[in-house]
Amino acid sequence: MNPQLVFPQVVQGGGAVSEIVVSNPSRNTDSGRIDFFDPLGRPLSLQVDGTSRTSVDYSIPPGGVFKIEAASNGTVQTGYVTLTSDLADTQVTASIVYRFKGTEVSIPATAPTRQHHIVVERGPSANSAVALVNALDHPVDVQLRLFDQEGLSVSQKAIGLGPHERIARFLDEVFEGLDDFEAGSLHADSTDLFTMISLRQRDSGSLSALPGSDRILPLPGPAPASPFQAAVVLPDFVLNGEGSNIDSLAFWSSEDASQTFLFVTAKGNQLVEVWPFPFQSGELDPIREPFGSGRVNGILVDPQADLLYVAQAQPTSQVFVFSLPELQLIRQFGSHPLIDDFGSEPGLGLLNERISAEKRLYVTVDHIVHVFRAATGELIHQFQPGGPGSFETIQADDRNQLLYIPDENDQRGVFAYRFDGTPTDECSSQADCQSPFGSDVFQDDGEGITLYTCPSSGEADNGSGWIVVSDQRNSRTDFEFFDRVTWNHLGTLQIEGVGNTDGIASLQRSLPGYPLGLFAAVDDDKETVVVGWHKILAATGLSCP
Repeated sequence: MNPQLVFPQVVQGGGAVSEIVVSNPSRNTDSGRIDFFDPLGRPLSLQVDGTSRTSVDYSIPPGGVFKIEAASNGTVQTGYVTLTSDLADTQVTASIVYRFKGTEVSIPATAPTRQHHIVVERGPSANSAVALVNALDHPVDVQLRLFDQEGLSVSQKAIGLGPHERIARFLDEVFEGLDDFEAGSLHADSTDLFTMISLRQRDSGSLSALPGSDRILPLPGPAPASPFQAAVVLPDFVLNGEGSNIDSLAFWSSEDASQTFLFVTAKGNQLVEVWPFPFQSGELDPIREPFGSGRVNGILVDPQADLLYVAQAQPTSQVFVFSLPELQLIRQFGSHPLIDDFGSEPGLGLLNERISAEKRLYVTVDHIVHVFRAATGELIHQFQPGGPGSFETIQADDRNQLLYIPDENDQRGVFAYRFDGTPTDECSSQADCQSPFGSDVFQDDGEGITLYTCPSSGEADNGSGWIVVSDQRNSRTDFEFFDRVTWNHLGTLQIEGVGNTDGIASLQRSLPGYPLGLFAAVDDDKETVVVGWHKILAATGLSCP
């Protein structure tokens, strides 16, 4: 039975006293159990009435009260408490009272909910701490959205809680860049049950509970974009480097905008072109080592870790990892008894998996997707996208924990999978799954794919934006735009003179002459065409809400 009430924070020792008070307002005797847990969900021993206990049974007559107190001596221990009644329709109410250095604060226990709204503060003399608890037997993802006093969105972040896990953090430990934030509210929502409280601590050491409620209307989600039907833009510039039969693209940029690079794989002569900003001044020496005879194909950048990943096809069948900007080989991996080879055109995707807090590297090989731990190259598992056809490119969506995989050969649209390879729709088997969007849009191969997030600066992600996929028509490539919220088709962009496109890439950072960043696309396996996003948004009428 799941607990009916949760106390997200309990403290024992170091002079602090936690007193739990339970009242039974019903006409029936209520009995049950109170359990103590540490932050990882393991039993926590508290000194209750001189005895070390991890749980306490209770029985409360009608109108009665039950009280227990955790001792103040010993080292400080923290965790959370659950109350589980034997009655499915229990009416007990409960609070936990903290006493520390002459300060006393009472916090009511809360029932697990799927959404919660609390007041938070941050300033020179006070700071809010937030505690969240997952009392369930499976992982829970909670989306946090911070608002200022005017109700304007300030920041957002997703937090993963393991089974029976609790986290407690100050507000500026959850969100970055809160220098100007003083007070507002924090909205949390999840598809699973969780509990949350907010405590304000002052420099004097006093502690107080700030108001919260789970009786709220859902806040508006990310706004869908408006359709634009069709648009055409001219290239800003074209790059023609040493590579032959070029395929895939990736951008990397450091804090210094001048340290910006565009990387282009060439499967005809096994190298990676390296173009430094401002690009038109010429390419640097390509990356040639340690590639062997296999075709260099998929490429991606991990901007947080400053790493470049390059996938090479059979017979090499390896993923090579380089440091940025030094371009020094760090490691390579791929050999495994469960992997025959990487086929002829392996693609790459990288997702910050929220539950395990690990990065997953996805290598697409025709009908199979291999999933590795990015940090070690260890193979975790494999999955097979639904139905016939083959798959080359893959795009990860960190915020939504999703993978978008275009069908390369059969114009079936874009398949969407959860981070673990399970389909987003209900299917009797993966082979029976249909693509959730774009099935009636593509006229040729679904090739390169990229994600544009809002706001346009790329410094945050409010959930809106669009998914761009190249429809590889020989005469003129159609760059298909899909709404990230609804997956509806928004329209088709063409770049004058560009056709037969494989890879595409996006950089959302302001550069001299390109205030909203850059969009790059391969033109007929020979050249890389680059367009400023400001031109694309002007032509399509798209904008971030």
